[in-house]
Amino acid sequence: MRRIDIDDTTKTGTGGYRVVDDVVIERLGDTMVTVQLGSDRILELNDTAARLVELLVDDKTTGEAAEIIASEYSAPLDEVIANIESTIAQLVEERILEAAGG
Repeated sequence: MRRIDIDDTTKTGTGGYRVVDDVVIERLGDTMVTVQLGSDRILELNDTAARLVELLVDDKTTGEAAEIIASEYSAPLDEVIANIESTIAQLVEERILEAAGG
């Protein structure tokens, strides 16, 4: 399983995160889903959340991911950063991501 590390604390104020050990993230056609293996709980990610996960898995920092997403969606960078923070918080709450070392 690949880990997601979020390491750019200067732009988003977040620390490092990784995919929870019992979670698998897969792209199925145009959809990205997460599966919690212990409970078989499935969560479908929206396009922006899926793109964020893809960028983080490709070793982009949150700052780099924010810049890429802002460019791709023609959205203001500060708005994208706020959305990334919110998305990460939700993925932590859903036990998809956890703090690195946690």
